[in-house]
Formats: sequence, structure tokens, C-alpha cells
Amino acid sequence: MDWVSGADLERALILLLKALVRVLAAASLALYALSFPMGMAAFFLTEGGRAAGGRILRALPIEFFGAFDIRMPLGARVWAVFLGLLAIYAICFAAAWLRSDPLGSGLIGLARPKFPLLMPFIAGALFLSAITIHGLQEAQGIPTGSLRVDDEFIELFSLAYAPLMEELSYRISPFGAYFALRLLLAAKRDGLNPGAYPRALARAFLDPPGAKRAIGLPPRISMPEWALLAATSAWFGLGHYLSGSGWGPGKITSAAVVGFGLGLAHLKYGAPAPILLHWFFNYYMKAYEMAAKFWPQLSILGGLCEFLALSAGLLGLGYAAFLALNRAMVRLGFAKRN
Repeated sequence: MDWVSGADLERALILLLKALVRVLAAASLALYALSFPMGMAAFFLTEGGRAAGGRILRALPIEFFGAFDIRMPLGARVWAVFLGLLAIYAICFAAAWLRSDPLGSGLIGLARPKFPLLMPFIAGALFLSAITIHGLQEAQGIPTGSLRVDDEFIELFSLAYAPLMEELSYRISPFGAYFALRLLLAAKRDGLNPGAYPRALARAFLDPPGAKRAIGLPPRISMPEWALLAATSAWFGLGHYLSGSGWGPGKITSAAVVGFGLGLAHLKYGAPAPILLHWFFNYYMKAYEMAAKFWPQLSILGGLCEFLALSAGLLGLGYAAFLALNRAMVRLGFAKRN
């Protein structure tokens, strides 16, 4: 009888993991794409959706630095703005697809992956972390709460709008201001042509990795960036509780943890990444929830969304733990750096 060697077993396991990663990534991306028409169907194929979509939005709030907001005059119907928001998310997916991981680090089976292929594992890890935090806190009597919205279609619209507004407020504006200052100081030092300033400033707000390369900074996260990341994440968590929208004190912790992950994605991949991850938590989940309510035969898709998110999250967290353990072993001298 032939026994399977350890090397053969390792190769088989790696092949299995590669196949699993690719299946989870492909299935998740397919459901991401399908969620766009799901949301449109809720607005255009239901009586309540058509009524909510026909309302006039006189203004939209735009917030900066997690504290300062302005009202942008609009005067457009809800359905038109909703379609515009979906178009922006489609552009974010396209922009994220056009660039690979700048550091070349990704899950096994995805060499120099595009961010949308990594997104299911990052989003799933954050989703699983939030669920775990909620469960542990509620077991100790700390309520998570929930959003209080009278009209579920307006809730869907609000959840579609929130990722853009909140990422502008908690990630893009504070980190953009920091990198803009660094860029301007570098430009003054190096004598940058004034005509190049607009592009440099746009890069500071939308593309932190590119801004760091332009300044000549190393790609690793610096101490000031870690400090800013911690501060914005904590404020993001507290902001959910203080918003008065129905969230309980338990939301502070989970939102801060998710915010930390969104901030890391912004620093590593640029603005489209945290916007899309936020979109996953808000619009993506809600679109399938509403589709299942109005078309019960589609409820299986909602269940599949959660199953894929949890499965990818387990894989993502496991991979992150493996990398952390490997780095610790290297520092302690028990393993060699690859």
C-alpha cells in the first residue's frame, strides 16, 4: 500500500486552498454585480419604491473630518440620485480593478491580485469580526441597537449614500489633509511646478500609496499615520452612537474595528477600497434583504451572501493570523524570511 507523503499532502492542501479562494472570490463578485439590479428593482418594481423614489431631494449633507457638514442644494428625485450613487460604485469597482496590490501581497492563489478579488476576504473578515464583537458584548448586556428608519426604501437610499459621505468624512478628508500637507512641503522643497499642484492634491486625497511614492516615503505605515488611523477609527465608532439614529453603545466598538480596517484599506489601496468595503456593509446586504422580502424566491441569494461572507471572512482571518505568526517567528529567529 502506498502512503501519501507529507510533501504530497501539503501540495494537495495548497491546491485545495487555491481553488477555494478562487471560487469564493468569483462567487462573491457575481453577487456584488447582481446586487445593483436588485436595488434598482426595489425602487422601480414595487409600489413603495416608486413612491419613495419620486420624492424630491432638496439638499444632500456632505461631511468633512467627522465633524463639519454642509448642505449641498440639489432638487433631484430620489430615484435619480440613487442611480447616480450606483454609477459611482460601479466606477469605484472599475478603478479598483485597474490597479493590482502595490505591495504584491495577497491570498494564496491570487498573485498580485486586483482589490475586487481581495475584497470578499477583507469584507468578510470585518463582517465576522463585527458579528463576534456584537455577540460578546450583548452577552454582557451591552446592546448594539439598530437603525431607526420609518421608510425602508429611504433606508436603502440612505445606506447607499452613507459609504460615500462617511468615507469622505472619516477617511478621505483627514488622511487627504495630512498627505496634502506632506506633498506641499515636498513640493516647496523640490520646486514643483505650480501647474502640477492640482494633480498632486488629488493624489493626496484619493491615492495615499501614490502620494507616498511621490514624496519618496516608504510604503509602510508611519507612526503619524497609525495615530491618525487610531483617532479616526475611534471617532468613527463614537459617531455611530452619537448620531441618534438608533445605534446602542455596543456599536462603538464594532464600528471602530471596522473603521480601522477601512482606514488600512484606504492607506494601502486608495479611496475606492474603503468606499467599496463600506458599500458591502450598507447597500449590498440591504439590497438582498429587501429583495428577499418582496420576492421570497430570491431569499436563497440573501443566505448565500452571508454564507460567502462568513466563509471568506474565516479564510481571510486565518490567512492574516498565519502572516502575523510567520512574522513573529521570523523576528524571534525561528523561521527565515521568504
